[in-house]
Amino acid sequence: MITGWHHGKSKEQLIEAAKVYGPMRHKLGLKVKEILDNWDLSKSLWFLDAGTLLGAWRNGKMIPHDDDFDLGVYVSNKVIDEMYEGSKAKLLESMCKKFKDNGFEARVVTSYVDKIEIYESEHGKFWLNEEHGIDFHNVTVDLTLFYDHPTKKNCLQNSHMNSKHTCFPIDEMFPTGELTYEGMVLPAPADPEKSLTMMYGYLGPNAIWNPETKLYEKAK
Repeated sequence: MITGWHHGKSKEQLIEAAKVYGPMRHKLGLKVKEILDNWDLSKSLWFLDAGTLLGAWRNGKMIPHDDDFDLGVYVSNKVIDEMYEGSKAKLLESMCKKFKDNGFEARVVTSYVDKIEIYESEHGKFWLNEEHGIDFHNVTVDLTLFYDHPTKKNCLQNSHMNSKHTCFPIDEMFPTGELTYEGMVLPAPADPEKSLTMMYGYLGPNAIWNPETKLYEKAK
C-alpha cells in the first residue's frame, strides 16, 4: 500500500512521530485553513493534497506514518503575470509574507518543490535529506503550488519534482468537492481518485515504487 513520497525516516520512526505530532499538525492545518478561506488569491483554488488527500480519500484518517499536513493551491499564469510581474519567486515571497504577517512561522522552499512551509519550530525538526541540506519541522503544513501546465491546455502541473511530468486536467480538479479528514470537512479535487492516481500511480495494496517513472506500481 502506498504511503506518500519517499522519506529520510523509517516507517516505524514516522509512525511514532505521528502519534506525538499528528494532532498538532491538524490544529495548525485548521489555522492555515482560516487564512486561505479569507484570501482572495486562493479562494476556491486550494485543496487537500498528497498524503493528506490520500488519507482523506481512503478512510478519512491520517496515514499512520504521514509527516505533515498537505494542502495544494493553484495560481494561474494570469494571476502571476498581473500581480507578481510574471515572477513565481515574487508570488512565493508574497504568500510567505502573508502568513508571517498573521503570526505564523513560514518559509519558502524551492529545492525540490515550490511551496510554503508553515511550521511550529518549538516542536523541533529533523533532516529530510541531510546530503542536500533539506530539513523539516515536526509540525508542518505544506502549501504546494500548482501552476498552469507549460505545454498542455486546461491542465495543471504540480511543482513537486516527482510530479512535473504529470498533467492534472483542470476539470478533474475544479470546482472542488469536499472530503472529511480527521473530522474536518475540507476542499478536495473534484475527482480525488484520478488526482491521486496521477500523483502516485497504483493506489491499491502491494504497491512498490518505480524510481524511473516516479510512480507506484502493483507488485508482480
